[in-house]
Amino acid sequence: MTMPMYTRAVVVGAVGLALVGQATVRAAPATVPPEQPAIGSTQAVYAAFTLNLIRFVTWPETAFADPAAPLVIGTFPRDPINEHLDAAAAREKDTDRPIRPIRLQSLDDVTKCHVIFLPKSHARQGAVLRRAAGKPILMIGDADGFLERGGHVRFESEPSQTRLRISVENLKASGLTGRSQLLRLAAQ
Repeated sequence: MTMPMYTRAVVVGAVGLALVGQATVRAAPATVPPEQPAIGSTQAVYAAFTLNLIRFVTWPETAFADPAAPLVIGTFPRDPINEHLDAAAAREKDTDRPIRPIRLQSLDDVTKCHVIFLPKSHARQGAVLRRAAGKPILMIGDADGFLERGGHVRFESEPSQTRLRISVENLKASGLTGRSQLLRLAAQ
């Protein structure tokens, strides 16, 4: 017997991006220095959302080796989000922990992460989600059916907006807690 999945959605257009985080997402100037890629591509928006989402999720204390341990964000080699995520993480100053992006080389690397961005183009999505199941690893992706297979946050992109779908049940099953601000936004 399958139980219905309770999800919440957040619809964010170009103006609403700032609601999700403090300052990582903003309108790009006409010319952008090389160290700050323009927010315009889907991958840049996904990278900004990923970094902003970590402010609204609480991990159990046991998810970190010690209070100074970094929050590790895993992506896969050749994922188009990498360049944007690395640049944005290098500038990130508003979190309690340092942020360290890594490239996942094998399924064994999954459990080294606190967050994983899993693109719809990744051939082994099911295996990655199974490896992360029940562990305090925030799984973010953009594939159809991502939440139904165990993901926590799904990005749905349209030309003028990005919609977030959040599975509260999957967060709880992984030992993660969505802060009230995230759940309030998701309820709108």
